[in-house]
Amino acid sequence: MPFGDGTDYVIINNEELKQVGKSVGDVISVQLADDKSKYGMPCPEEFEELLKQDPDGEVLFHALTPGLQRSILHVIGKPKGSETRLKKGLVALEYLKATQGKFDFREYNEAYRNFRF
Repeated sequence: MPFGDGTDYVIINNEELKQVGKSVGDVISVQLADDKSKYGMPCPEEFEELLKQDPDGEVLFHALTPGLQRSILHVIGKPKGSETRLKKGLVALEYLKATQGKFDFREYNEAYRNFRF
């Protein structure tokens, strides 16, 4: 992010600071590199498998904007438990199919709360 004086800054969350043994206010050096990943962020393994098994859901997911894809991947990948990530991914694909490719996070959250295996 630009400071406006010709210099820039990077925001790093507390978890990332702890990983490198630093705290707020410390000066650190970073090296930026091109992100060569498919989505610009990690895709949970559980969701990758769901996409392979659900061609209709895969088509609808890939028809979304890259930013919306990343937002959905963030929601799916955030939980630590594999079962929860799997359920979130399954609900996301079912929701996309039910809405013909439209995605509203409030409606998705409601669908997730009401989902039963």
